Formats: sequence, C-alpha cells, structure tokens
Amino acid sequence: VRKAGMSELMALRERGYRIDIAEGKLSLQDFYRRCAEAWVVWSPEGLGWDCFRHYEALGCGSVPMINQPTIERHRPLIGGIHALYYDPEPGCLTGAIEAALADKDRLRAIARAGKAHVLAHHTLAAIGNYVVETTLGAQPWVTNSDCNLGCAAPRGRSHLAPLAGRGRIAKAIRVRGTIETPHTS
Repeated sequence: VRKAGMSELMALRERGYRIDIAEGKLSLQDFYRRCAEAWVVWSPEGLGWDCFRHYEALGCGSVPMINQPTIERHRPLIGGIHALYYDPEPGCLTGAIEAALADKDRLRAIARAGKAHVLAHHTLAAIGNYVVETTLGAQPWVTNSDCNLGCAAPRGRSHLAPLAGRGRIAKAIRVRGTIETPHTS
C-alpha cells in the first residue's frame, strides 16, 4: 500500500500538485506544522488502521486520506464525515486526492467534524475511560469471594467500586485475585 501510494503521490507532484514528502525523520513540532499547512495528509495503514497519525492530522485541521480498512474499529472515523478513504487498487489514491482537493469547503467541514470526533473518542483520556468502563462495567472486577483485603463486602459486591470512577482510570491492579493499590507520593 505504501509503495504504490508513494508512486501515485510522486506522479501527482509531477503533474503540479504540491506534495510535501519529508526527506527524513521530523520533530513532532515540524510534523504538526506541516500537517496544519496541508489540506490532506496521506495516512496509510501501518501495523493497523487505528493510528494516532489520523487523529493528529485532524487535530491540525487537515483531513487524513486512509486506505480502506478490513477490520472493525472502535469509534471509527466515518468516510466523508471525519476522514477520506480510498481503495488500494492503482489510481484510487490519485482519484481520491483530486476529488478531495476540488472541494475545499467539504475538506474544511470534514476536518472540523473529524477533530470533534477525535477529541470526544480518541484522546488518551477518552481511550483510557473506554477501557475502564467496558472492562470494569461489564462485571465486578474483584468480588467478595476472590478479594484478599481482609474486609467484608456484601456477597457478590465489588471492592473496586470506590477506587474507580467515571472519568478517571482506576488506581488498582488485579493480581491473582487480590487488589494492590499503587503507593502515591
């Protein structure tokens, strides 16, 4: 995907499109600046499709151009609403970029909606809350029968409830049926 996509980007450059390709590793500040200066940021799959590069591009006001995923994702960026997607067949990236650049108002709207989506669902805090709420919310994490705290909770009730709250990550770690609370200074 990356090799074929790079060939298409180079062909677009030869046709007069301004294609910014870094010659080496960029500092985070330079990466963000270059994203903010672009209408579209090419963001092909790497080790998967959920990538902070997509979210960073949106945070900078640009629209990520992503190859179509083949997996189900958590709170995905919706094509045409939060991001743009292209098929991996030859010429599809070129066509998607040309179509996107033909409608700058649409790109602005996608960037705004995508940024709002990322801030709501893909920040480190949002992801952490999702993990805590889905793993701890499904069933009690530690119940009276496997707790080793030396306290008596009502049968079947979790001792973890006081330690975890909506909007913050639990300060407890389950280790072989006991709760260990990290020491804080």
